[in-house]
Amino acid sequence: MIATQIPLAPSPMVEPMTKCVSCWLWRFFIVAALGYLFLTLGGCGVLSRNAEISAWIGRPMNELVQARGNPDRYETDGKGNRVLVYEWTWESTYETPGRAWRDASGLRWTNPKTETILHREKRAYYVNKQGIVFDGKWAW
Repeated sequence: MIATQIPLAPSPMVEPMTKCVSCWLWRFFIVAALGYLFLTLGGCGVLSRNAEISAWIGRPMNELVQARGNPDRYETDGKGNRVLVYEWTWESTYETPGRAWRDASGLRWTNPKTETILHREKRAYYVNKQGIVFDGKWAW
């Protein structure tokens, strides 16, 4: 008896995703959006503020007061914990230059404008009954 081999059917070729333009556009959009989000949060200091607050979690309140100074006020959170609140206020001044242009009625000019913006920031550190920082938040 002679054994004959039955040839296997060729496996179907799966076309790679390289020809799918919309797939690449979606990938690009997602990467660009994540990059924008990361740069935006990092650019305005969100990541550094969160890291600074996180660095104090688990440490004694006395060390925080030694490093940051006395808080602007003490509060309670209604659960018997203390909240140390630090607040900052500063101003930024921006100047928009004047502009000149010519139209049908002649030469026009806008005067430069100076704008002062008041910034406020608040950081709150939550301290338990044992005097250990267990949470923190910040807000504009």
